[in-house]
Amino acid sequence: MTINPLSLRMLDNHPQDAARALEKYHPSELAGYLEEMPVTSTAKVMRHLVPAVAADCLGEMSPDAAAAILEEFSVERATALLRHMPVSQRNNLIRNLSPLYTNMVKLVLRYPEGTVGQLMTPRVFAAHEDMRSDDLLQTIQGMTGQLQKLIFIINDDHQLVGKVDIRDLLTGESVSAISRLMQPAGTVVSARSSIGSVQHIGEWKYTDILPVVDHAGQFIGVLKRGVMLDALAHEAPRNQEDFATTALAIAEIFWEACANILVPEPRNTDKRHNDD
Repeated sequence: MTINPLSLRMLDNHPQDAARALEKYHPSELAGYLEEMPVTSTAKVMRHLVPAVAADCLGEMSPDAAAAILEEFSVERATALLRHMPVSQRNNLIRNLSPLYTNMVKLVLRYPEGTVGQLMTPRVFAAHEDMRSDDLLQTIQGMTGQLQKLIFIINDDHQLVGKVDIRDLLTGESVSAISRLMQPAGTVVSARSSIGSVQHIGEWKYTDILPVVDHAGQFIGVLKRGVMLDALAHEAPRNQEDFATTALAIAEIFWEACANILVPEPRNTDKRHNDD
């Protein structure tokens, strides 16, 4: 793949369509292509990539280049991508962010002990609702450590809109839109909820995982039933749990205030695609 003025114009003017086409490439090849583009153009396209693909792509870039792209996003969107990375890779990238941006990212990443966010599994593959089943199958080939029996489906705002059983994907029509195979998302849990508050959810009778969303409603991972039960077996005293929940609420209030004052708006002028 090569960059030329015509392709760059298409990427700038139609980043969502470009993302759907580019997701089929291996992250290493895609990273090399996007690194040749201006940072603002790359960020436009990457906003619409499936999060797992975007994270793998950033991981293939030089830390300086990846950090420059991340700083084009809102802190919450950048954090959502960082959650998909292995810890060592994530920490290396964070070290290349500006001091202010680093502090904000670390605050959003920091969920207290005893909360769903602290125990969730963030590296879970999610697909965009506009993808076709054959494109999705091509995208997930070779991906490891993220796929489960369910594929969660998100919209442009990275909000959960449904789920697809992999068996339905394999046996369905190859040209079907994912939305035709999609089931309701079912019960979702908030990352800031305490583990104790989600243990009696009725859907645990039928599934081993529940999707997790942040306070903005973005899909950020799954909570596994086994992890939850293990945490409950070593649960801290109730007063410590209450303190963790209160501390998290205070931290989020502080983050929202700081973000509004200190974090600049993304330089993307297309208002429809601005981050939340």
